[in-house]
Formats: sequence, structure tokens, C-alpha cells
Amino acid sequence: MENQYTGIQEIQYMIYLIPVIIGCQLSIYFYYQFFKTANTRLKLNRIFLSYGTFMLIIINGSLLLVLARIFDFESTNPQVFNMLYSAGFALVCASPISYMGFIAINDFKSFMNIRAVRVLIIASIIPVTLVLVAGWESRIFRFSLVITALNAIYMIQFQVQLVRLSMGSIKRRFIGILIGELMDLFALVFAANASMRFIPFHPEPEISSIISFLIGVSILISGLVILFMSGLNFPPFYEVEWRYNLQRLVIIDKGNNMVLYTREFSESSKQVKDERSTARADLYSGGLTGIDEIISTVTGTTDSNIKVIDHGDSHIVLEHGGSLDLPILYCMVVSKYLESFHLILAKVRKQFEAFYREIFEHMNEFDLEEEKQRIFSSFDLVVDHLGE
Repeated sequence: MENQYTGIQEIQYMIYLIPVIIGCQLSIYFYYQFFKTANTRLKLNRIFLSYGTFMLIIINGSLLLVLARIFDFESTNPQVFNMLYSAGFALVCASPISYMGFIAINDFKSFMNIRAVRVLIIASIIPVTLVLVAGWESRIFRFSLVITALNAIYMIQFQVQLVRLSMGSIKRRFIGILIGELMDLFALVFAANASMRFIPFHPEPEISSIISFLIGVSILISGLVILFMSGLNFPPFYEVEWRYNLQRLVIIDKGNNMVLYTREFSESSKQVKDERSTARADLYSGGLTGIDEIISTVTGTTDSNIKVIDHGDSHIVLEHGGSLDLPILYCMVVSKYLESFHLILAKVRKQFEAFYREIFEHMNEFDLEEEKQRIFSSFDLVVDHLGE
């Protein structure tokens, strides 16, 4: 019977290695996502560091707890059992610190109370310290787990807020990540039940533990797969304020001093007004088409890499044409400057040039001045999904 249990223990260990490997790979992938987007200077992408570190710590902390239970160190080697359990609980309790620590910055104030988060982070050190000093069986440690639970609840609230304030494909991905994490947290219930057996699945305690273990691992793997699918090729996480600060998008043919496309935005609704008349070419005094020439004249340089113009109560974010051999200027008039606007405007440029490449290659065959409204009005389909 002893050899039979040894075989079962080894099988359980091999099975649990599956979510451990997936979790570690997922953690590495989140780190990769962060460093891949590091040059965008979007601080909200620190969320990838939070996901990666949280996953790495909690999956390895759970592994220590599972090892202690599966191989029955409690009866064969109590000292090793206590050491594994204390280290495992310490990592599990530290996981919320690793998650919230990376995002407790002012850039995330739209999603959470930064001061409350910092208080929770400091308080979460208490259960980690107690389990290492007093041991996992001490009453004071178990009482301190309330702090870890509060931190976990705040983590979930934070991610619900992420879902609520995001939009498009990013919103759907955050929903997937939240579902995956909730499934993984739910799997911990079955992991705990494998040891404590508060939900009996079979009259035989050992069989009940195995059933609970298998259910928990199945849910855990499913949650990790959902996390991976949701995080795969995650787009840059723009500041949520961008859609409330965007006032106007203008695309200009500088060579002909002509507005090709213009769209007005509003704070109350992301796009409420569509204006495409050529009369809007003189949107600001002097005309937008002359802004970069004016700056070049004043500074005495021909550098065309000017990206932002301070225009009093607003800013004008600029993006010069790329793949088309035409002097096209892409402009966003914004009430507050954000790094996200550069990325969004660059995306607009790529899509506009891809969308109308053939038109510009054959522009000599028709009167662009007369046909521009009919031709470029279809770009609304792209603008309607800005930031997704």
C-alpha cells in the first residue's frame, strides 16, 4: 500500500508541474510584453510587470504547499514540512505586494486610490513576516491573513475598474484576464480542500483529497490558458484620459494646402460631430498647414520631426507622412498632452496610408479637391475604433 501511495504522489506531482510550467512561461511572456513596449513610454504598461511577478510568486508559493502535502512531509519529516509551508505561505501572502507594488504610482490614479494601495502594501508585510517568524500554525499569522484577503479583494476591484474604463479589444482582454485570475483563485479552494477536506468528495479521505486536487488543477490550468490567450499580443495600454482630451483629428495635404479629412470629438461622447468641409482648413489662426513651417522659420532649422505644438489652451500633436511620397501631415488637437496620442496618431497614419495608397498613386486621374469628401469619408470606419 505504501508503494501505491508513492506512485499516486508522483503522478500528482507530475500533474501539478503542468500549471507550474504554464504559469512560469506566462510570467516570462508578461515580462516580454512589458519590455517590448518599453520604448512607448506608457507607464500604464507596468501592469504587465504586475501580472508577471504576481503569477511567478503565487505559482511557486503554491508549488511549495503542494509538495509538502503530496509527499506527506508532515508525518515523515515535520521540519521540512513546516519549512515548506512557511515559505509557501510567505510567497502567497507576498503575491499581492508584488502585484500592487508596480502600479502604486500616480499614473494609475484613475483606477484606484493610490494612498490606500500604499497602505495595504505596507500592511501586507505583516503576514509575510509573521509566517516566517511565528510559523504558519500560529494564531496571530492566521488572523493576519485578513490583510492578505483585503489586498486580494482590492486587486479584483482594481481589475474591475480596468475593465470599466478601458475600451475595445483592450477591454475584452482585461475581461479575459480577470476571468482567468478568478478561476485560478477559485482553484485554491480545492487545493486547500485537498488538505483540510472540508468538502468531502468520497468517504475515503485519500481518494477525496485526490479528487479535490484534480478538480483544482483542472480549473487552474483552464484559468492559466485563458490568461495566456487574453495576454497574447496585448496592445499598448493607452492612458484612459486620451478619449476625453481629444478635440479634433485633421489630416492635411500640405502640398496642396488642403484638408483631406477632419473629425471633431467631444468629452461627453467620443465622436459626435463630423465636419469635412474645406472651410475648416483655417481651423486656427494662420492655418494648421503652416505650423511646422512657422516653427522651422523661428528656430532656424529645417527639422521636420516636431511632434508637439503648444497652442495656449490646447496642444497640437503632429505626425508626418511616412510611406507615401506626399507631404501629408496628421494632427490631433488635444486639451491635455499625453504620450498615448503619439502612438494613436502613428496608428492613424499607417491605416490612412494603407487605406488610400492606391488612391494617391492614381490621384492624377481625378480632381482630388472635388472628390475628397466622397473618397475620405470612409475613413470614419477606422476613426470609430481609435485606441482599440
